[in-house]
Amino acid sequence: LFLLARGDRARAERSLDYTLRTFARRGGGLPGFAPYAGAVADYPDQDFSETLFAEGTAGVALALLRMGRAREAGELSAALRSLQRDGDGGVVYAVPASEDFPDLAAAAPTAWLLFLERERRDHRRVVFGG
Repeated sequence: LFLLARGDRARAERSLDYTLRTFARRGGGLPGFAPYAGAVADYPDQDFSETLFAEGTAGVALALLRMGRAREAGELSAALRSLQRDGDGGVVYAVPASEDFPDLAAAAPTAWLLFLERERRDHRRVVFGG
């Protein structure tokens, strides 16, 4: 999203392709994206590569939409909507749950889903912070 905002579409496409290849996962039977690919220094004894991270998934969906890949963005939007129903109104943070990635409703993924769905509906970019 940052690269697109700066007008650097070529690098944005490469970044999105890397993200799709590296972080795509299914969590709870739903398509989405992991927060990490394998172990990381902050969590040396844990592997979150099979965790569906809702906030990141929504960000990827918004990038897909802005890159003209509306069908893929729509599939992720539907998955996030499913997590919203499971979260009793808000989108759950992650599935499966862990101590640092709970399956509780959270503001950030809920807001990202609202941005995504507004852009899908209105065919206009949401402007952040202004």
